Amino acid sequence: MVKPQSKLDRVEEAFYTSESVVRLLFLTAGIVIAVLLYVQSLPFTHYIYCLLPIVLWHQVFQNNYTLNSAIWSGFRNHAKTILIILIVGGGGLEIMVLSFFHREILSFGLVSMAVWPLFTSLWKTEKVVVCSWCLSCLVLAAFPLMPVVGREANYNLVLLAGTLTLLTAVYCIKRPESSIFHVQNRAEWLQGTILTVIQLLVVGLSTYIVQSTSDSIARKEGLPLLNQICSWIILGLSFFLPIFSSTQMLPRLLNTALALIPPYILMTTAHEGLFCLALCYLLFFWLLIEHKLAGLSKDVISGEVSSQLDQLSFTSTGVHNSSHRHLGVVDLRCAYFFIFLIITAFFGTGNLASLNSFDPASVYCFITVFNPFVMGSLMMWKNVIPFILVTCTFNAIHISLRVPTTSLFLLVLLMSDFMGLHFFFLVKDSGSWLEIGTSISHYVIVMLMIIFLMILLELAKILTTWHIGPKRSDKSHKQ
Repeated sequence: MVKPQSKLDRVEEAFYTSESVVRLLFLTAGIVIAVLLYVQSLPFTHYIYCLLPIVLWHQVFQNNYTLNSAIWSGFRNHAKTILIILIVGGGGLEIMVLSFFHREILSFGLVSMAVWPLFTSLWKTEKVVVCSWCLSCLVLAAFPLMPVVGREANYNLVLLAGTLTLLTAVYCIKRPESSIFHVQNRAEWLQGTILTVIQLLVVGLSTYIVQSTSDSIARKEGLPLLNQICSWIILGLSFFLPIFSSTQMLPRLLNTALALIPPYILMTTAHEGLFCLALCYLLFFWLLIEHKLAGLSKDVISGEVSSQLDQLSFTSTGVHNSSHRHLGVVDLRCAYFFIFLIITAFFGTGNLASLNSFDPASVYCFITVFNPFVMGSLMMWKNVIPFILVTCTFNAIHISLRVPTTSLFLLVLLMSDFMGLHFFFLVKDSGSWLEIGTSISHYVIVMLMIIFLMILLELAKILTTWHIGPKRSDKSHKQ
Protein backbone atom coordinates (compact mmCIF):
# COMPACT_ATOMS: atom_id res chain seq x y z
CA MET A 1 0.00 0.00 0.00
CA VAL A 2 2.88 2.37 0.74
CA LYS A 3 4.86 1.75 -2.43
CA PRO A 4 2.29 2.82 -5.06
CA GLN A 5 1.51 5.97 -3.05
CA SER A 6 5.12 6.94 -2.43
CA LYS A 7 6.76 9.64 -4.50
CA LEU A 8 10.07 9.17 -2.73
CA ASP A 9 13.26 8.44 -4.57
CA ARG A 10 15.76 5.94 -3.33
CA VAL A 11 17.39 7.40 -0.28
CA GLU A 12 20.66 6.85 1.45
CA GLU A 13 22.43 3.53 0.99
CA ALA A 14 22.19 3.05 4.76
CA PHE A 15 18.51 2.31 4.30
CA TYR A 16 19.06 -0.44 1.78
CA THR A 17 19.51 -4.10 2.38
CA SER A 18 21.02 -6.07 -0.45
CA GLU A 19 18.38 -8.14 -2.20
CA SER A 20 20.73 -11.13 -2.39
CA VAL A 21 21.36 -10.95 1.38
CA VAL A 22 17.63 -10.73 2.09
CA ARG A 23 16.91 -13.65 -0.23
CA LEU A 24 19.65 -15.74 1.38
CA LEU A 25 18.44 -15.05 4.93
CA PHE A 26 14.83 -15.95 4.19
CA LEU A 27 15.82 -18.98 2.13
CA THR A 28 17.91 -20.22 5.06
CA ALA A 29 15.06 -19.61 7.49
CA GLY A 30 12.64 -21.47 5.19
CA ILE A 31 14.95 -24.48 4.88
CA VAL A 32 15.51 -24.65 8.66
CA ILE A 33 11.76 -24.51 9.35
CA ALA A 34 11.03 -27.13 6.69
CA VAL A 35 13.68 -29.49 8.11
CA LEU A 36 12.34 -29.09 11.66
CA LEU A 37 8.81 -29.82 10.48
CA TYR A 38 10.01 -32.88 8.51
CA VAL A 39 11.94 -34.28 11.47
CA GLN A 40 8.83 -34.03 13.64
CA SER A 41 6.66 -35.65 10.92
CA LEU A 42 4.07 -32.89 11.15
CA PRO A 43 1.13 -32.64 8.70
CA PHE A 44 1.35 -30.70 5.45
CA THR A 45 -0.83 -27.89 6.81
CA HIS A 46 1.93 -26.98 9.28
CA TYR A 47 4.25 -26.27 6.34
CA ILE A 48 1.70 -23.75 5.00
CA TYR A 49 1.26 -22.07 8.39
CA CYS A 50 4.98 -21.74 9.01
CA LEU A 51 6.31 -21.02 5.51
CA LEU A 52 3.66 -18.57 4.32
CA PRO A 53 4.87 -15.80 6.71
CA ILE A 54 8.39 -16.36 5.37
CA VAL A 55 7.21 -15.61 1.82
CA LEU A 56 5.18 -12.56 2.87
CA TRP A 57 7.92 -11.02 5.02
CA HIS A 58 10.40 -11.66 2.22
CA GLN A 59 8.30 -9.43 -0.03
CA VAL A 60 8.20 -6.75 2.69
CA PHE A 61 11.98 -6.72 3.22
CA GLN A 62 12.63 -6.67 -0.52
CA ASN A 63 11.02 -3.23 -0.55
CA ASN A 64 12.51 -2.04 2.72
CA TYR A 65 13.80 1.13 1.07
CA THR A 66 10.20 2.27 0.50
CA LEU A 67 9.24 1.67 4.13
CA ASN A 68 12.39 3.28 5.49
CA SER A 69 12.19 6.34 3.28
CA ALA A 70 8.47 6.80 3.97
CA ILE A 71 8.94 6.48 7.75
CA TRP A 72 11.96 8.78 7.94
CA SER A 73 10.52 11.36 5.55
CA GLY A 74 7.19 11.33 7.37
CA PHE A 75 8.62 11.79 10.85
CA ARG A 76 11.13 14.33 9.61
CA ASN A 77 8.55 16.59 7.92
CA HIS A 78 5.19 15.74 9.51
CA ALA A 79 5.96 14.36 12.96
CA LYS A 80 3.19 16.31 14.71
CA THR A 81 0.55 15.35 12.15
CA ILE A 82 1.52 11.68 12.28
CA LEU A 83 1.42 11.70 16.09
CA ILE A 84 -2.09 13.21 16.10
CA ILE A 85 -3.28 10.68 13.51
CA LEU A 86 -1.90 7.78 15.56
CA ILE A 87 -3.54 9.01 18.77
CA VAL A 88 -6.92 9.89 17.22
CA GLY A 89 -6.91 6.83 14.95
CA GLY A 90 -5.94 4.48 17.75
CA GLY A 91 -8.65 5.92 19.99
CA GLY A 92 -11.21 5.59 17.21
CA LEU A 93 -10.33 1.95 16.59
CA GLU A 94 -10.58 1.25 20.32
CA ILE A 95 -14.09 2.73 20.29
CA MET A 96 -15.07 0.19 17.62
CA VAL A 97 -13.51 -2.65 19.63
CA LEU A 98 -15.36 -1.62 22.80
CA SER A 99 -18.65 -1.37 20.88
CA PHE A 100 -18.61 -5.16 20.53
CA PHE A 101 -18.95 -5.39 24.31
CA HIS A 102 -21.02 -2.27 25.01
CA ARG A 103 -23.07 -1.04 22.05
CA GLU A 104 -23.69 2.25 23.88
CA ILE A 105 -20.10 3.18 22.98
CA LEU A 106 -21.32 3.72 19.42
CA SER A 107 -23.31 6.71 20.64
CA PHE A 108 -20.12 8.31 21.91
CA GLY A 109 -18.48 7.72 18.54
CA LEU A 110 -21.44 9.25 16.68
CA VAL A 111 -21.41 12.31 18.93
CA SER A 112 -17.68 12.71 18.22
CA MET A 113 -18.41 12.47 14.49
CA ALA A 114 -21.12 15.12 14.89
CA VAL A 115 -18.72 17.78 16.18
CA TRP A 116 -15.94 16.98 13.70
CA PRO A 117 -17.05 19.39 10.90
CA LEU A 118 -17.14 22.27 13.38
CA PHE A 119 -13.33 22.26 13.28
CA THR A 120 -13.11 22.36 9.49
CA SER A 121 -13.33 25.19 6.98
CA LEU A 122 -16.75 23.92 5.95
CA TRP A 123 -18.31 25.44 9.07
CA LYS A 124 -17.71 28.93 7.66
CA THR A 125 -19.14 28.27 4.20
CA GLU A 126 -21.78 25.52 4.59
CA LYS A 127 -23.45 25.96 7.97
CA VAL A 128 -26.70 24.29 6.83
CA VAL A 129 -24.87 21.16 5.69
CA VAL A 130 -22.81 21.01 8.88
CA CYS A 131 -25.87 21.47 11.11
CA SER A 132 -27.73 18.78 9.16
CA TRP A 133 -24.78 16.42 9.60
CA CYS A 134 -24.64 17.12 13.33
CA LEU A 135 -28.38 16.55 13.72
CA SER A 136 -28.34 13.28 11.76
CA CYS A 137 -25.41 11.99 13.86
CA LEU A 138 -27.17 12.88 17.11
CA VAL A 139 -30.43 11.25 15.98
CA LEU A 140 -28.61 8.05 15.01
CA ALA A 141 -26.68 8.14 18.30
CA ALA A 142 -29.97 7.66 20.17
CA PHE A 143 -30.57 4.15 18.79
CA PRO A 144 -27.64 2.30 20.46
CA LEU A 145 -28.98 3.63 23.79
CA MET A 146 -32.38 2.01 23.18
CA PRO A 147 -33.21 -1.60 24.11
CA VAL A 148 -32.35 -4.23 21.52
CA VAL A 149 -35.10 -5.12 19.09
CA GLY A 150 -37.19 -8.25 19.50
CA ARG A 151 -38.22 -7.77 23.10
CA GLU A 152 -41.37 -5.77 22.45
CA ALA A 153 -43.28 -5.13 19.24
CA ASN A 154 -44.43 -1.59 18.48
CA TYR A 155 -46.05 -1.39 15.07
CA ASN A 156 -46.86 2.30 15.50
CA LEU A 157 -43.13 2.96 15.08
CA VAL A 158 -43.17 0.86 11.91
CA LEU A 159 -46.05 2.98 10.58
CA LEU A 160 -44.12 6.13 11.48
CA ALA A 161 -41.02 4.84 9.69
CA GLY A 162 -42.99 4.05 6.53
CA THR A 163 -44.71 7.44 6.56
CA LEU A 164 -41.45 9.34 7.05
CA THR A 165 -39.83 7.31 4.27
CA LEU A 166 -42.62 8.30 1.88
CA LEU A 167 -42.39 11.98 2.83
CA THR A 168 -38.61 11.94 2.49
CA ALA A 169 -38.80 10.24 -0.90
CA VAL A 170 -41.35 12.75 -2.21
CA TYR A 171 -39.20 15.65 -1.02
CA CYS A 172 -36.07 14.21 -2.64
CA ILE A 173 -37.88 13.56 -5.91
CA LYS A 174 -39.04 17.19 -6.09
CA ARG A 175 -35.48 18.42 -5.62
CA PRO A 176 -33.82 19.28 -8.96
CA GLU A 177 -30.61 17.53 -7.80
CA SER A 178 -32.36 14.16 -7.97
CA SER A 179 -32.63 14.57 -11.77
CA ILE A 180 -35.44 12.01 -11.99
CA PHE A 181 -37.99 14.27 -13.66
CA HIS A 182 -35.55 16.93 -14.92
CA VAL A 183 -34.25 15.23 -18.07
CA GLN A 184 -34.54 15.95 -21.80
CA ASN A 185 -34.70 12.31 -22.95
CA ARG A 186 -38.39 11.35 -23.05
CA ALA A 187 -37.73 7.60 -22.84
CA GLU A 188 -35.56 8.09 -19.76
CA TRP A 189 -38.12 10.45 -18.23
CA LEU A 190 -40.89 7.88 -18.75
CA GLN A 191 -38.84 5.03 -17.26
CA GLY A 192 -37.76 7.14 -14.30
CA THR A 193 -41.33 8.27 -13.64
CA ILE A 194 -42.75 4.74 -13.76
CA LEU A 195 -39.94 3.40 -11.56
CA THR A 196 -40.38 6.15 -8.97
CA VAL A 197 -44.16 5.74 -8.81
CA ILE A 198 -43.76 1.98 -8.39
CA GLN A 199 -41.23 2.43 -5.59
CA LEU A 200 -43.44 4.91 -3.74
CA LEU A 201 -46.38 2.51 -4.02
CA VAL A 202 -44.21 -0.36 -2.79
CA VAL A 203 -43.13 1.63 0.27
CA GLY A 204 -46.75 2.45 1.11
CA LEU A 205 -47.86 -1.13 0.44
CA SER A 206 -45.15 -2.63 2.66
CA THR A 207 -46.18 -0.35 5.52
CA TYR A 208 -49.82 -1.39 5.09
CA ILE A 209 -48.92 -5.09 4.93
CA VAL A 210 -47.07 -4.90 8.27
CA GLN A 211 -50.05 -3.25 9.97
CA SER A 212 -52.56 -5.58 8.33
CA THR A 213 -50.57 -8.72 9.17
CA SER A 214 -50.04 -7.72 12.81
CA ASP A 215 -53.78 -7.02 13.23
CA SER A 216 -54.71 -10.31 11.58
CA ILE A 217 -52.34 -12.32 13.79
CA ALA A 218 -53.58 -10.47 16.88
CA ARG A 219 -57.12 -11.60 15.98
CA LYS A 220 -55.70 -15.14 15.60
CA GLU A 221 -56.66 -15.25 11.92
CA GLY A 222 -53.14 -16.02 10.74
CA LEU A 223 -51.18 -14.54 7.85
CA PRO A 224 -53.45 -13.41 4.97
CA LEU A 225 -52.48 -15.12 1.72
CA LEU A 226 -52.56 -11.88 -0.26
CA ASN A 227 -50.20 -10.23 2.23
CA GLN A 228 -47.81 -13.16 1.99
CA ILE A 229 -47.77 -13.08 -1.82
CA CYS A 230 -47.22 -9.32 -1.91
CA SER A 231 -44.41 -9.58 0.66
CA TRP A 232 -42.47 -12.09 -1.42
CA ILE A 233 -43.03 -10.02 -4.58
CA ILE A 234 -41.70 -6.91 -2.81
CA LEU A 235 -38.67 -8.88 -1.63
CA GLY A 236 -37.98 -10.07 -5.18
CA LEU A 237 -38.39 -6.58 -6.65
CA SER A 238 -35.78 -5.18 -4.25
CA PHE A 239 -33.08 -7.09 -6.17
CA PHE A 240 -34.07 -5.79 -9.62
CA LEU A 241 -35.60 -2.31 -9.30
CA PRO A 242 -32.27 -0.45 -8.80
CA ILE A 243 -30.88 -1.57 -12.17
CA PHE A 244 -33.74 0.22 -13.97
CA SER A 245 -32.68 3.53 -12.44
CA SER A 246 -30.40 6.13 -13.97
CA THR A 247 -26.73 5.71 -13.18
CA GLN A 248 -26.46 9.36 -12.10
CA MET A 249 -25.18 9.32 -8.53
CA LEU A 250 -27.95 10.96 -6.52
CA PRO A 251 -30.99 9.42 -8.25
CA ARG A 252 -29.32 5.99 -8.27
CA LEU A 253 -28.65 6.14 -4.53
CA LEU A 254 -32.23 7.30 -3.92
CA ASN A 255 -33.73 4.50 -6.02
CA THR A 256 -31.47 1.92 -4.40
CA ALA A 257 -32.59 3.03 -0.95
CA LEU A 258 -36.27 3.01 -2.02
CA ALA A 259 -35.81 -0.52 -3.34
CA LEU A 260 -34.17 -1.90 -0.17
CA ILE A 261 -36.20 -0.14 2.53
CA PRO A 262 -39.60 -1.82 1.77
CA PRO A 263 -38.41 -5.40 2.50
CA TYR A 264 -36.64 -4.01 5.56
CA ILE A 265 -39.92 -2.48 6.76
CA LEU A 266 -41.68 -5.81 6.21
CA MET A 267 -39.27 -7.41 8.70
CA THR A 268 -39.41 -4.69 11.38
CA THR A 269 -41.38 -4.91 14.61
CA ALA A 270 -40.19 -1.80 16.46
CA HIS A 271 -37.79 1.07 15.84
CA GLU A 272 -35.54 -0.66 13.25
CA GLY A 273 -37.29 1.16 10.40
CA LEU A 274 -36.57 4.53 11.98
CA PHE A 275 -32.96 3.46 12.46
CA CYS A 276 -32.60 2.58 8.77
CA LEU A 277 -34.13 5.91 7.75
CA ALA A 278 -31.85 7.85 10.12
CA LEU A 279 -28.88 5.94 8.72
CA CYS A 280 -29.88 6.98 5.19
CA TYR A 281 -30.00 10.63 6.29
CA LEU A 282 -26.52 10.35 7.77
CA LEU A 283 -25.15 8.61 4.68
CA PHE A 284 -26.47 11.35 2.40
CA PHE A 285 -24.91 14.12 4.48
CA TRP A 286 -21.68 12.11 4.69
CA LEU A 287 -21.49 12.02 0.89
CA LEU A 288 -22.39 15.70 0.68
CA ILE A 289 -19.94 16.88 3.30
CA GLU A 290 -17.03 14.83 1.92
CA HIS A 291 -17.63 16.19 -1.57
CA LYS A 292 -17.83 19.79 -0.34
CA LEU A 293 -14.71 19.39 1.80
CA ALA A 294 -12.87 17.95 -1.18
CA GLY A 295 -13.93 20.94 -3.27
CA LEU A 296 -12.36 23.29 -0.71
CA SER A 297 -9.10 21.34 -0.58
CA LYS A 298 -6.64 21.82 -3.41
CA ASP A 299 -4.64 18.81 -2.26
CA VAL A 300 -7.54 16.40 -2.58
CA ILE A 301 -9.33 17.11 -5.81
CA SER A 302 -8.45 19.12 -8.84
CA GLY A 303 -10.77 21.82 -10.08
CA GLU A 304 -11.84 19.61 -12.99
CA VAL A 305 -13.02 16.84 -10.70
CA SER A 306 -14.69 19.14 -8.20
CA SER A 307 -17.94 19.31 -10.15
CA GLN A 308 -21.45 19.41 -8.78
CA LEU A 309 -22.54 16.25 -7.04
CA ASP A 310 -25.62 15.91 -9.26
CA GLN A 311 -23.36 15.80 -12.34
CA LEU A 312 -21.44 12.72 -11.20
CA SER A 313 -22.29 9.26 -12.47
CA PHE A 314 -21.36 5.78 -11.32
CA THR A 315 -20.51 4.79 -14.91
CA SER A 316 -18.91 8.00 -16.16
CA THR A 317 -15.92 7.26 -18.38
CA GLY A 318 -14.28 10.41 -17.11
CA VAL A 319 -14.26 9.04 -13.59
CA HIS A 320 -12.87 5.61 -14.36
CA ASN A 321 -10.35 6.52 -17.06
CA SER A 322 -8.78 9.55 -15.41
CA SER A 323 -5.64 9.32 -13.37
CA HIS A 324 -6.27 8.76 -9.68
CA ARG A 325 -4.63 10.85 -7.03
CA HIS A 326 -2.47 9.66 -4.14
CA LEU A 327 -3.92 8.83 -0.75
CA GLY A 328 -4.20 11.57 1.85
CA VAL A 329 -5.35 12.11 5.42
CA VAL A 330 -8.91 12.57 4.19
CA ASP A 331 -8.91 8.96 2.97
CA LEU A 332 -8.05 7.68 6.44
CA ARG A 333 -11.16 9.43 7.70
CA CYS A 334 -13.32 7.98 4.91
CA ALA A 335 -12.07 4.45 5.57
CA TYR A 336 -12.64 4.82 9.32
CA PHE A 337 -16.15 6.24 8.86
CA PHE A 338 -16.96 3.33 6.55
CA ILE A 339 -15.96 0.67 9.09
CA PHE A 340 -17.59 2.57 11.94
CA LEU A 341 -20.89 2.88 10.07
CA ILE A 342 -20.76 -0.81 9.13
CA ILE A 343 -20.42 -1.69 12.82
CA THR A 344 -23.15 0.84 13.68
CA ALA A 345 -25.43 -0.85 11.14
CA PHE A 346 -24.66 -4.18 12.83
CA PHE A 347 -25.05 -3.16 16.48
CA GLY A 348 -27.30 -0.11 16.11
CA THR A 349 -30.49 -1.99 16.98
CA GLY A 350 -29.22 -5.28 18.39
CA ASN A 351 -26.33 -7.36 19.62
CA LEU A 352 -25.00 -10.88 19.20
CA ALA A 353 -27.57 -12.27 21.63
CA SER A 354 -30.48 -10.67 19.76
CA LEU A 355 -29.18 -12.07 16.47
CA ASN A 356 -28.85 -15.57 17.88
CA SER A 357 -32.33 -15.52 19.41
CA PHE A 358 -34.37 -13.39 17.00
CA ASP A 359 -38.11 -12.83 17.30
CA PRO A 360 -40.04 -14.89 14.71
CA ALA A 361 -42.53 -12.01 14.51
CA SER A 362 -39.99 -10.23 12.30
CA VAL A 363 -40.77 -12.58 9.40
CA TYR A 364 -44.50 -13.05 9.94
CA CYS A 365 -45.22 -11.10 6.74
CA PHE A 366 -43.46 -13.88 4.82
CA ILE A 367 -43.99 -17.06 6.80
CA THR A 368 -45.65 -18.15 10.04
CA VAL A 369 -44.81 -21.86 9.94
CA PHE A 370 -41.49 -22.55 11.65
CA ASN A 371 -38.79 -23.03 9.01
CA PRO A 372 -35.27 -22.32 10.31
CA PHE A 373 -33.64 -22.04 6.89
CA VAL A 374 -36.17 -19.61 5.39
CA MET A 375 -36.47 -17.55 8.57
CA GLY A 376 -32.71 -17.41 9.01
CA SER A 377 -32.20 -16.35 5.39
CA LEU A 378 -34.77 -13.57 5.73
CA MET A 379 -33.20 -12.29 8.94
CA MET A 380 -29.76 -12.39 7.33
CA TRP A 381 -31.02 -10.27 4.42
CA LYS A 382 -32.58 -7.84 6.88
CA ASN A 383 -29.20 -7.40 8.58
CA VAL A 384 -27.39 -7.05 5.25
CA ILE A 385 -29.61 -4.24 3.90
CA PRO A 386 -28.06 -1.47 6.09
CA PHE A 387 -24.60 -2.76 5.13
CA ILE A 388 -25.47 -2.40 1.44
CA LEU A 389 -26.69 1.17 1.96
CA VAL A 390 -23.42 2.09 3.70
CA THR A 391 -21.31 0.40 1.02
CA CYS A 392 -23.15 2.07 -1.87
CA THR A 393 -22.53 5.46 -0.27
CA PHE A 394 -18.87 4.56 0.29
CA ASN A 395 -18.62 3.64 -3.38
CA ALA A 396 -20.12 7.02 -4.31
CA ILE A 397 -17.59 8.81 -2.10
CA HIS A 398 -14.77 6.88 -3.73
CA ILE A 399 -15.95 8.08 -7.15
CA SER A 400 -16.55 11.62 -5.94
CA LEU A 401 -13.07 11.92 -4.43
CA ARG A 402 -11.34 9.93 -7.19
CA VAL A 403 -9.56 7.62 -4.80
CA PRO A 404 -8.06 4.36 -6.15
CA THR A 405 -10.41 1.58 -5.07
CA THR A 406 -7.56 -0.80 -4.22
CA SER A 407 -5.72 1.69 -2.03
CA LEU A 408 -8.87 2.74 -0.19
CA PHE A 409 -9.83 -0.88 0.43
CA LEU A 410 -6.32 -1.58 1.74
CA LEU A 411 -6.87 1.14 4.35
CA VAL A 412 -10.10 -0.58 5.38
CA LEU A 413 -8.24 -3.90 5.44
CA LEU A 414 -5.50 -2.43 7.63
CA MET A 415 -8.01 -1.15 10.20
CA SER A 416 -9.90 -4.45 10.18
CA ASP A 417 -6.65 -6.34 10.76
CA PHE A 418 -5.83 -4.08 13.71
CA MET A 419 -9.21 -4.90 15.26
CA GLY A 420 -8.73 -8.60 14.48
CA LEU A 421 -5.34 -8.58 16.24
CA HIS A 422 -6.93 -6.88 19.24
CA PHE A 423 -9.70 -9.48 19.47
CA PHE A 424 -7.19 -12.31 18.99
CA PHE A 425 -5.53 -11.37 22.28
CA LEU A 426 -8.98 -11.16 23.93
CA VAL A 427 -9.90 -14.76 23.03
CA LYS A 428 -10.44 -16.76 26.22
CA ASP A 429 -9.82 -20.45 26.80
CA SER A 430 -11.03 -20.45 30.39
CA GLY A 431 -14.17 -19.39 32.21
CA SER A 432 -17.79 -20.07 31.30
CA TRP A 433 -18.82 -21.40 27.92
CA LEU A 434 -20.61 -18.11 27.26
CA GLU A 435 -17.44 -16.06 27.80
CA ILE A 436 -15.34 -18.40 25.66
CA GLY A 437 -17.94 -18.49 22.88
CA THR A 438 -18.43 -14.71 22.90
CA SER A 439 -14.70 -14.00 22.69
CA ILE A 440 -14.31 -16.42 19.78
CA SER A 441 -17.39 -14.96 18.05
CA HIS A 442 -15.96 -11.45 18.23
CA TYR A 443 -12.68 -12.57 16.68
CA VAL A 444 -14.40 -14.56 13.93
CA ILE A 445 -16.76 -11.68 13.08
CA VAL A 446 -13.91 -9.21 12.65
CA MET A 447 -11.83 -11.61 10.56
CA LEU A 448 -14.81 -12.50 8.36
CA MET A 449 -15.50 -8.79 8.00
CA ILE A 450 -12.58 -8.57 5.56
CA ILE A 451 -14.13 -11.11 3.18
CA PHE A 452 -17.61 -9.75 3.82
CA LEU A 453 -16.58 -6.20 2.88
CA MET A 454 -15.10 -7.43 -0.41
CA ILE A 455 -18.44 -9.07 -1.26
CA LEU A 456 -20.33 -5.95 -0.21
CA LEU A 457 -18.19 -3.71 -2.42
CA GLU A 458 -18.82 -5.93 -5.44
CA LEU A 459 -22.55 -6.05 -4.66
CA ALA A 460 -22.60 -2.26 -4.33
CA LYS A 461 -20.95 -1.93 -7.76
CA ILE A 462 -23.66 -4.11 -9.26
CA LEU A 463 -26.46 -2.11 -7.63
CA THR A 464 -24.96 1.21 -8.72
CA THR A 465 -23.55 0.50 -12.19
CA TRP A 466 -25.79 -2.10 -13.84
CA HIS A 467 -28.47 -0.43 -15.92
CA ILE A 468 -31.38 -1.57 -18.08
CA GLY A 469 -33.06 1.07 -20.21
CA PRO A 470 -32.18 4.14 -22.27
CA LYS A 471 -28.72 5.55 -21.73
CA ARG A 472 -28.42 9.04 -20.35
CA SER A 473 -26.62 11.49 -22.59
CA ASP A 474 -24.28 13.95 -20.92
CA LYS A 475 -25.58 16.71 -23.19
CA SER A 476 -29.16 16.35 -22.00
CA HIS A 477 -28.06 16.29 -18.44
CA LYS A 478 -26.00 19.43 -18.64
CA GLN A 479 -28.85 21.29 -20.23
